[in-house]
Amino acid sequence: FRSVYDAAFGLTSGTVMNLVTQSGTDHFHGAFWEYLRNRDLDARGYAQTYANAPQKTEYIRNQFGGSFGGPLMKDRLCLFGAYEGQRQISGASRQNTVPSEAQKQGEFNTLLSGTMQNLCGEGGPVSLVYDTGQLFDPKTIANYTCPNSGNTILVGVPIPNNDIAAYLGGTSHFDPVAKQVLPLFPTVSAGATFYLNPARSKDNRNQYDSRIDWNLSKKDLIFGRYILGVSDQLYPGAFSPFNQMQHFRGHNVVSGWTHTFSPNLVNDVRIGYQINILKYTCQGCPRPSGTIENFGIDNLAAAVPEFEEYPNFSFSNFPSLGDGFPGYFPLQLPDQLYKYEDTVIKVIKHHTLTFGADLNFWNAKGVSDPIHANGVIDFSGQFSDLAAESSNATTAADLADLELGYPSSGQYTKGAFLTKLQGGQWDSFFGGDVFRVTSQLTIEGGF
Repeated sequence: FRSVYDAAFGLTSGTVMNLVTQSGTDHFHGAFWEYLRNRDLDARGYAQTYANAPQKTEYIRNQFGGSFGGPLMKDRLCLFGAYEGQRQISGASRQNTVPSEAQKQGEFNTLLSGTMQNLCGEGGPVSLVYDTGQLFDPKTIANYTCPNSGNTILVGVPIPNNDIAAYLGGTSHFDPVAKQVLPLFPTVSAGATFYLNPARSKDNRNQYDSRIDWNLSKKDLIFGRYILGVSDQLYPGAFSPFNQMQHFRGHNVVSGWTHTFSPNLVNDVRIGYQINILKYTCQGCPRPSGTIENFGIDNLAAAVPEFEEYPNFSFSNFPSLGDGFPGYFPLQLPDQLYKYEDTVIKVIKHHTLTFGADLNFWNAKGVSDPIHANGVIDFSGQFSDLAAESSNATTAADLADLELGYPSSGQYTKGAFLTKLQGGQWDSFFGGDVFRVTSQLTIEGGF
């Protein structure tokens, strides 16, 4: 059988990428280009064909660049260079339900529906008749066996008029963590519960290419290339300041020497170096020293300065707050690869023989998948709504649990993964033969 690739690429190769760069010529040539797309030039979408439809979604994409090449020494030394840039801005509707200003002040009377229910159901004690939107004090929750059915339910002391601030004696008596978290929700107009984040996605990229070719002699050709790629991307979150950033910077350097011993014997040597620096983090991170610790959560603090971020707070009815939800920031991976390759090609009548070696040395040092390094605290509302027994209260009981200081769960990884892989190496030695038996039959083999 025949593998997809020849022996030089291994026995069971996956994806193989061939990177080809333009060479200069004996004459000077250049090119410039520009691609522009924006809302003024875009057609209206299918859903925007009606007169009362909203304006077209903002989308600006600008790609531009140029290339230039020519001789430094005619017939001997040529140079080529190119640049391409991209600037892209796109808008999107990021509408989220957020707490009203009254709820952030502890007032949840809008949950009261006016419809009464007995927690034990029909025939239950009169003392257990409450509004379907009633909130309860979590610290008073207890199990109760209903005398009419024998079922075990949760009961607790009701919070009068669902006014947590009045019940606790003022907002200053909210749970200390809640007093840190509530101001992070955006302010909306009176009576409103929706917030539209106006931030736009951004994608800026730059790539620089250069190559030099030197005909040292009739039998020797030397080339070198350098490629630099840089990108900065912004991904808006539910609201500021919890936006995400991705920064990439990659360098690729390769030099090669092709020597022709005879018309049927050629040797090709390649030396390469690649480094990719990827940083995936939150906009404005790392935060000031002590940011995590200032929330006052027991045993939660930044293990190292680069993990200094807002903790994550997850809710059932409202968007999550914090940096890098669900807690994978920052991701920092500088991968390095050194490559040495030598290939000999020998033609003997109908046989084309190939053999050589491919040596690779790599390092990877950085922060890899630091899940929950800044902590994740969940609020489900299971306490103040008696595990959804108070059915109409579930739409905001998670925020009530926050103000009362009763999270449903929490996670924190104290020892995040600090990757320090050094001295990695894989080597391969290969040989192959392409035997052209006839013009219609070719046999290939290798190891």
